Amino acid sequence: MEVAVKLIITILFITLIALTMVFFGIFGIAPLTRLVNKVDKEDINTIVVTEEETETDVIIEEELQGLQEDARVTSPVTEEGEVVTQEGVPVKLDVEPGTPDAPQQSNPISEEALPEDTIKLQASAAGFSPNTFTVRSGTAVTLSLTTADDRSHVFKFNDPTLSAVAIGVGTSKTRAITFNAPAKGEYSFFCDVPGHAGRGETGTMTVK
Repeated sequence: MEVAVKLIITILFITLIALTMVFFGIFGIAPLTRLVNKVDKEDINTIVVTEEETETDVIIEEELQGLQEDARVTSPVTEEGEVVTQEGVPVKLDVEPGTPDAPQQSNPISEEALPEDTIKLQASAAGFSPNTFTVRSGTAVTLSLTTADDRSHVFKFNDPTLSAVAIGVGTSKTRAITFNAPAKGEYSFFCDVPGHAGRGETGTMTVK
């Protein structure tokens, strides 16, 4: 009798162990493994998306920075058409170029980003192209200079009353400057790089 009872208890114990293993296999370990795998995949997808979004944000930010740089075109112009400093004070044309009171040249800029009415000049060993242009006295004039060769060039006027109006450009660069046209007359300009004016880099602005 005692042997039979022990045998039954042993069988029940083994059965219980087997059922426990089956139970954890179905509801425990396997789901846990699937859950871990799912979390890992979701984390990977999240990381990939995050990296993609970060790269996109960087690209957009760089494009916006590029647009902002192109937008910084010379000194501001009031609604009345007067060129002023960043503080709103009328600029002076008879001061040293680049000083706070002078009209400011732009950062390097694409020609496509220039205002439509910009007077566009190119400079090379062959001279300025065009080498003459006409403006109206008192109007806000935006003048750009583009290097058309592998040399640097500096646009300046000979007249000391326009000493502040100067544009310096490097190879394959474009810069611009805005100023109010002076009194009626003819104003000659030249490239201030030594030797350039002598080889023909000169021109004339006519103010009517």
